[in-house]
Formats: sequence, structure tokens, C-alpha cells
Amino acid sequence: MPKRKDLFSEFRRWALDLIKQGILTRFQEIRIISPYTSQVCSEHLARGHGIKKSRKKGIPYDRFECTDKSCEYSGNSHSNSARVQALLLKYQMGSELLNYLLPFPLSTV
Repeated sequence: MPKRKDLFSEFRRWALDLIKQGILTRFQEIRIISPYTSQVCSEHLARGHGIKKSRKKGIPYDRFECTDKSCEYSGNSHSNSARVQALLLKYQMGSELLNYLLPFPLSTV
């Protein structure tokens, strides 16, 4: 069994090998959304500043407060995490397709 850090690349190699042999008839690669989305400020990401862990330490579990003095965003940590995930999907899929698939405009996330 491969080491944990090599697990996804090893499974990909296995799947591609099984496709070549005709054993695996369908295989679709998926992209994993980055971990720690609950620690990333969705406002920074929305402005194009990239992924940066900026959740203030020592606050209640369900709260998010950005440590960046120029931002000072605060809100529910679960909503912030969901918005970060939606923004990451938007960047990967393209905003036009994602806005078509979502039942609400991305700007309201």
C-alpha cells in the first residue's frame, strides 16, 4: 500500500492501468477542494488574494474573524467555509457554468 501522501496519485495510476486493460469501463478524475476552508477568509479569496489561513485563534467554534487588519471580516464559520468552497469551485469550473448550476447567484453565498 502506498504512503498516505502518495495515495491519490497511486490510485490514479491504478485506475488508468485498469482502463487500459478494459476492466474499469468508466473513470472520472475529481479535484479535491483544499482542506482548512474554515480557516481561510472568504473575503480575501473573493478579492483574488489567494488562500491564506487568517482565522483568529481563541474564538468560538462557530465564528470566523479575519486576523488581517485591512479586512476585519467576521461571520459564521460554516457559512464562510461554504463560501470559500464555492469560490474554489468557481475558479476551477468557470463562473458562467457554476452560476448556471447553482440555484442562487454566487454573489449571495
